Amino acid sequence: MPRNCVRKTLRGPGPKLITLRQHLLSGKLKVPLGTQPIFTKEEEKKLIIHIKKLEKFGFAPERKAVKEMAYQLALKLDKKAAFSQALGKAGDVWFTGFLKRNPQLSQRKSEGIWG
Repeated sequence: MPRNCVRKTLRGPGPKLITLRQHLLSGKLKVPLGTQPIFTKEEEKKLIIHIKKLEKFGFAPERKAVKEMAYQLALKLDKKAAFSQALGKAGDVWFTGFLKRNPQLSQRKSEGIWG
């Protein structure tokens, strides 16, 4: 959130900017900042297991395939509003966050087998 938005929000009644800053710096503020993940840790773990199984058999899924798998999982878990139904896959922001939350996964470029 841009700095000016925070200042505008705190001009009215309620906590003041100095109070908010003090809470943030002291660690007393326990509200998670930013957007929350769409899937729980257990749900993401199922997706990771599936991806690793595919990798084990030599079919490492590409970025697009992982985003489509996430969309299908969201449909199965009735989390329809999470992703764009028009595209039928998860977005780039979700994918980037997914990789950050799961550093055991990595993106690799495929190598040609022609010599």
